[in-house]
Amino acid sequence: MSLPESWAADWYKWLDEDKKLETVSIRQNIEKLEGELKEIDIKLNKLLDGYLEGIIDPEIYELPRLKPWYPQATPSASSNRSIHPRLKSWFS
Repeated sequence: MSLPESWAADWYKWLDEDKKLETVSIRQNIEKLEGELKEIDIKLNKLLDGYLEGIIDPEIYELPRLKPWYPQATPSASSNRSIHPRLKSWFS
């Protein structure tokens, strides 16, 4: 059993519409990811600047960079070290 040939035009039309929608979706996703990448780059540059200026301890500087690979490297709530409030957003 096969589909009627009269349906072919509709299916091709839907296929073209889906291609267009998918292209738009892909472009939007790429733009979103590029924006997120820029934000991360800005944060990393600020972190590096703070480290180079001596504002951020080397121990704290390494934690955000290690977090994606070693989640246990982030300071716990029971940690004796106090973290500057501006840096807390890095660990959340």
